[in-house]
Amino acid sequence: MQQAMIDADPAKHEQNRWFIRRRDFFVTNMVKGFYRTAGGFLKIYQQYLATGAVQFDEIDRLVGSETRKGCLWVLKDDCHQLWRQGDAAFDLNGSLLDWMIGSIFHEAMKLKENIYLFEFYAPVSAGARRCGPRALVRIAG
Repeated sequence: MQQAMIDADPAKHEQNRWFIRRRDFFVTNMVKGFYRTAGGFLKIYQQYLATGAVQFDEIDRLVGSETRKGCLWVLKDDCHQLWRQGDAAFDLNGSLLDWMIGSIFHEAMKLKENIYLFEFYAPVSAGARRCGPRALVRIAG
């Protein structure tokens, strides 16, 4: 019943037809974004293999933020735009791709947060350990 109400909206119907006519363009952009993101990841991974560490700035550039979306964030949004609501022609494969990219995005966000904590709070923690437990009590209280 609610689906019929949504379909009854002429502006929404016209928007859907506009999108359907340009779907190939959006899929092509999504594929380009996939390769751009994969290239960015490979650069970070090669850095990790060489140094044993991942810099916050590098993962931040890949993922981005709400105000400055990185290529992985844009890729996730593109996949959601194409397949989030389901499409009969691409339903299974598109939905799986959307799910996979969304999962990778959320894991990358967790990694970004962990790297941030490690880079910015580990030095403080190391300094506190050198001072001993009494210094921690003075700092805390």
